[in-house]
Amino acid sequence: MFETIEDRAANVRNIITDDHMTFIAGMVATAKILKDSTIGFSYRDVWIDDPFVDETCQFIVNPIDYYGASFLMSEFVAVAMIHLSSSRTK
Repeated sequence: MFETIEDRAANVRNIITDDHMTFIAGMVATAKILKDSTIGFSYRDVWIDDPFVDETCQFIVNPIDYYGASFLMSEFVAVAMIHLSSSRTK
């Protein structure tokens, strides 16, 4: 049986750490410096390139709680997971 996006997101939610969130914050900061908005995800038909604020950019949010599966299945989390798992094996 195939997992749903919600099931996969729940699995990711269980293993994401503060280190992952710190790494993601660094990715967001770097992307802003480079003016690169290609990394992000779609949430309610809005492109999100900073998951730490809501889609209006007015309020600071916890991306796991606010964006849920959209954030947990995004490139932000995927890259953080790969980076941190590879840095631990060195």
